[in-house]
Amino acid sequence: IKMHKYSVMRNEWLTPSTLLLTLKKNTDESKLFSFQPGQYAAISFKHRKRPTAARCFSIVSSPTEQSILQFSMRSKGRYTRALADLKEGDEVKVRGPFGGFVLEDAHGSETVMLAGGIGVTPLISMIRFATDTNLNLKISLIYSCSTQDDVPFAEELIDLEKHNPNLQIFFVIGDGPIDKFANQKVICLEDYN
Repeated sequence: IKMHKYSVMRNEWLTPSTLLLTLKKNTDESKLFSFQPGQYAAISFKHRKRPTAARCFSIVSSPTEQSILQFSMRSKGRYTRALADLKEGDEVKVRGPFGGFVLEDAHGSETVMLAGGIGVTPLISMIRFATDTNLNLKISLIYSCSTQDDVPFAEELIDLEKHNPNLQIFFVIGDGPIDKFANQKVICLEDYN
């Protein structure tokens, strides 16, 4: 499988522990990186002038966005901390796509998606794609996170729900306040203990 060359466009924190890496296609690359919503890819880069091992992450972007490729990950180990150090213009190599967990509208007119924390990443790609293409598929996402301050993509999901009449988002927060989701469908599990 061919390695595709990208460069870092943006590297930003979505929450205190979740990183969003946005890559843009290098101009010398002729072949597009073609993937289905829900797939993942292996990425590698240079850290301290040495090549890193390739690690796999879910693709967050929609296949409708051909010029960019996004990955999101929880920053816990040395590899993801090194990813967080990447600067605009740094080169990243991408190999893939991999995986059969993809959005297929042929299986029905409704789907329920369940996600916890960073496990939402392949579903973000699917929801973005369904919204971008006006896919006639009713999607209900039940999304659980430990606290309201650690919900990756919360604002984007709320915005996508406003623009996609077939999308419903239900937030489940494990602990603490839920005031940031005052106008959303949300429950706090702490209230049920």
